[in-house]
Amino acid sequence: MPKANLMGATLFLMGSICSSTVALACGDFYAGFSKAAVAGELMASVFTWNTVAPSPIKRFEAQGAVVNGKLYIFGGYNASIDATTRSDVYDPATNRWRRIANMPRALTHSAVVADGQTIYVIGGFVGDHPGPSIHRVWKYSVGTNRWSTAPSLPTPRGAGAAVRLGRTLHFFGGANREAGQLNHGDKGDHYVLSLDGGKSWQRKASMLNSRNHLGGAVLGNKIYAIGGQHGRHEEDSNQSQVDAYNPATNTWKRVKSLPVPRGHISSSTFVLDNRIFVIGGTVNGGSNGLPAVGVTAYNPRTNAWVSLAPLPAGRKSPVAGAVGEWTIVSTGNATSGAAPTSTTWTRRWP
Repeated sequence: MPKANLMGATLFLMGSICSSTVALACGDFYAGFSKAAVAGELMASVFTWNTVAPSPIKRFEAQGAVVNGKLYIFGGYNASIDATTRSDVYDPATNRWRRIANMPRALTHSAVVADGQTIYVIGGFVGDHPGPSIHRVWKYSVGTNRWSTAPSLPTPRGAGAAVRLGRTLHFFGGANREAGQLNHGDKGDHYVLSLDGGKSWQRKASMLNSRNHLGGAVLGNKIYAIGGQHGRHEEDSNQSQVDAYNPATNTWKRVKSLPVPRGHISSSTFVLDNRIFVIGGTVNGGSNGLPAVGVTAYNPRTNAWVSLAPLPAGRKSPVAGAVGEWTIVSTGNATSGAAPTSTTWTRRWP
């Protein structure tokens, strides 16, 4: 396409998207981006994501994070909803996966936080479905490829969210579940642990809306609790609520809600270019929720969300993160049942 026509098409696309209900507060969200960057993102939305080397195994409800420009994935379920201890790391520079040390326990639904060369795996459900929630916390050393223990949570908890703010870990939300039961009891507790010698978790202000399978992020010295679900009802109880925690006042405050209620986003919520990205997850519908294709991003400066180029296919509970200007998305559930995937996608954002 000639350059002039390409720009014309881009401007037409920009106007169409920004005037629709699909992209909310488009102008506000893109405040701070150059016009060229905005045009590039909107034009790129007509193209597909890149498919790269697949995960060595199919899994869903895994947990992971990006460290040193690589995506780490721990545990998860197989098609029989049996949990695994297997862990792997993806290097986008070489487009290769490498197996790393197994987890100490077969876990799903853990909250994961990176602190330098250490990855914290907090709580979760242990063993094959439906396994109980646990209070244990483990540390994985990227440098030594070894696991060790960290101070346990005050109470068993799975499907919660965790972030690092400065030298403090924050864990909030989640659910308690007994072994062999499907009795998800929503919790709004909020605990903090000092990374400089802390021996136990301390309680802070509870969440405004107790929920599980939520996402968490830190931006602008505030902590964000994003989406989630109530109980185990993925089909109709996904949440759009977003709350911001101010550590200076120990208070939570509601901010702009997600455009669409979503859960199962614990390991696919992250920060890129001063925006909070939420990728995939579960939306209301079907008999057990529907896998989401949505990619949405939040600008806290303008309190606005915008919908970006969607995933090629829906994914519940994918593991995703940012490496430079690139986003990596891997694994997750492709249906309302148990359909683990190994697909890995990448995409560059302006």
